[in-house]
Amino acid sequence: MNKILFMKDIVEKNGKTIEENNLTKPRKFKVGDEVIFTIETTITEVGRDCDGTVLYGADYIGNCWGEEKFTEDKKNKR
Repeated sequence: MNKILFMKDIVEKNGKTIEENNLTKPRKFKVGDEVIFTIETTITEVGRDCDGTVLYGADYIGNCWGEEKFTEDKKNKR
């Protein structure tokens, strides 16, 4: 019988699973922090609106993003 191995259960060099290692990492941001958010997208449409302004349609990739997609918004620091 084949066994399914989930990514989180892979054991890394330190003897702990990926999940165990990730759970020990501190969070970079907290609820309420203002951040600049960037995502990778694929342009799916190019067009113009009624005054000729160029418009783009895009699909985002995924719906959950890691911390590497966020940077602290230093201009709007509370």
